[in-house]
Formats: sequence, structure tokens, C-alpha cells
Amino acid sequence: MSEERKVSLGVVGVDSGQLMIIDPCYINSEWKVDGNPIAVKFWGRDEDKLSSLLKNLGYTISEEDVKYVSCTNMNAEDTLNMIKKTAKENDLLIVSTIETDNSFDTVCKLTSDEEKQGGQLHYKLGHEGLGVAFRSGFGDGMYEVFATIKDCSQWGERISKVEIVLIEDDELDD
Repeated sequence: MSEERKVSLGVVGVDSGQLMIIDPCYINSEWKVDGNPIAVKFWGRDEDKLSSLLKNLGYTISEEDVKYVSCTNMNAEDTLNMIKKTAKENDLLIVSTIETDNSFDTVCKLTSDEEKQGGQLHYKLGHEGLGVAFRSGFGDGMYEVFATIKDCSQWGERISKVEIVLIEDDELDD
């Protein structure tokens, strides 16, 4: 039977409430910093009222957790300004921003999935395997990362598993 031991690799800091696992050799070639506008998203106390007003004006609104107005047939800045103007004229409290197809927005969309809380990142060509993204425990903070080192006989010691402690058991008792 092979022996295993657990070692600390360090900590990972989180400021976006999410983490990724990705081979670093793909960051420069696959990470899309700038993106094309795809929608204007809005949320907040009065998102349902704004959604109803926009529907009455002929806009199609997504029915996701965060409301979206597609930008496929219009300028994203004009759409954003129209949403802000409509909210202001009707004294509605909302937050709005342009969503793009850049990599960060893609990660945010994956981690907003209420059921899975993360998902698969795809290469620019569309196939899976680039990495995975997921929510980080209770959000921002510092999280411990451990490796399980396994003796693989003629191959020597190798990392067999990596664990990120996102929520300590005693945190649930509070």
C-alpha cells in the first residue's frame, strides 16, 4: 500500500468571490481581457419594476437571476444609458453594467449558477478543458490550499489531490 501525506501549499487570496483552476500556460493565449458587448445586465431592489417597464417599451428581458437586455441589435452604451435613464425617470433603485464575452465576465456567469455554483471553461475554439471556475466559500478572504502527496513507487512522490478549504466545519456552528 502506498503512503500518503498532506502538506500545506499556502493560501490563495480571493477578492471576487470566485476561484479558477487553469494551466498557467493558457492564461496569455486563452484569456480574453477585452470583450465584445453582449448584454446589459441590471439588478437591485427595483429590477422587476424596471424589467416590466422595459418590456412595455418592446425590449426582451432574460428571465435569469440577473436581468439582461441583449445588445445584439443595438449599441451597448446606448442600451446602458437608456436603462439608467428609465430607472432615474421612474425613481427606481438598480445597478447596471455592460456584460461582455471577455473571460472575467464568462467566469462570473459560470459562478452565478445557483445549483452548480461553477462550471467548465472552454478554449477559444469551443472545446472543454481550459479550466473550471467556482464560488469561493463565503466569498472574499484567504483560503488554505493543501496537497496530498502520494508515493507512486517507481515514479516517486507525486501530488495526487489538491484541496482548498473554503469553509471550515466550525464556521458552520456560528
